[in-house]
Amino acid sequence: DCDDGAFGIDCAEGANTSASGAARKTAGVLAGAMPGALAGDSGRSSAGSEAGGPPRRALSIYVYEMPPEMTTIPFVTKVLGPIRGDPIYGAEAVFLHKLLQDEGVRTLNPDEADLFFVPLFAAYGATRNIGCAYGQAKFALRYVRDRYSRFWSRRGGRDHFIFVTNDKGGCGLGDAALRPIVLSHWGLMAPFSRMDAHLKFPSYFNKTSQVYGEIASGQWCHSPHKDIVVPPYVAEDKRSRETPNYARDAPLLLVHAGGIWGWHNRGPQRPTGYSLGMRQVLWSQWGGDAGKAHGLLVSNSSIPDAKWSESR
Repeated sequence: DCDDGAFGIDCAEGANTSASGAARKTAGVLAGAMPGALAGDSGRSSAGSEAGGPPRRALSIYVYEMPPEMTTIPFVTKVLGPIRGDPIYGAEAVFLHKLLQDEGVRTLNPDEADLFFVPLFAAYGATRNIGCAYGQAKFALRYVRDRYSRFWSRRGGRDHFIFVTNDKGGCGLGDAALRPIVLSHWGLMAPFSRMDAHLKFPSYFNKTSQVYGEIASGQWCHSPHKDIVVPPYVAEDKRSRETPNYARDAPLLLVHAGGIWGWHNRGPQRPTGYSLGMRQVLWSQWGGDAGKAHGLLVSNSSIPDAKWSESR
């Protein structure tokens, strides 16, 4: 156990800081809200699998205990406070919640870890859902590199990973994401400026040297040699526990609903980089009545939940 206010592998962090009691209390809220969180690890051994405990699996992950000002407090303020957080960005929180309880994968001994997880909670902090997590990622990874240099240097940070679950994913991370593995919800294999590359830059991928240069400098939103695309989190409800009825009457082959010309249709009414131009092309060809004869429902606004069940 670390003394009150201290944290880290050897309890050396935070002991002489001016962290307020409110900050420590807020961090405790998260620990209480997420069973198995770091604050509850005092009874576990860091010497590997305990006698009678679950066997260690092929993959072991170590979770860094970050300063609460970097991750925990913004997360708690956004999710548990009056603002609340949209659960669609909660994949990282759910992953951490599951990992903290999985003694077969999570290890408290960094020397036996295969991978190192650096929590960010970017979408619930200053980055929010539409920003770029560069500053937060840069700060957190520099902290890990400086504070735990032995583990970072082992493979140059290539065995470390972060989540960026907001709308821009790994776009704009630049030099912050050259080494660590980035998990995001979409894998745009280009810089963010190439969102509409299929229209403006048809020969983009033919420029091999340019592409390699952009990847090497961290300009791509998703680097396929190291990054991973993960699905967004969808909260379980009664319908998700029901066995799908594939024989049901489903007159619609495809359903799309949502803004076509940008958020709430506030953008220019032409193909743009919004959703890589997919929404605008769908609407221009099959929007409204044009798609009905073909079993396609392409709407430029939200639709009732029941309508989705009519789609195959």
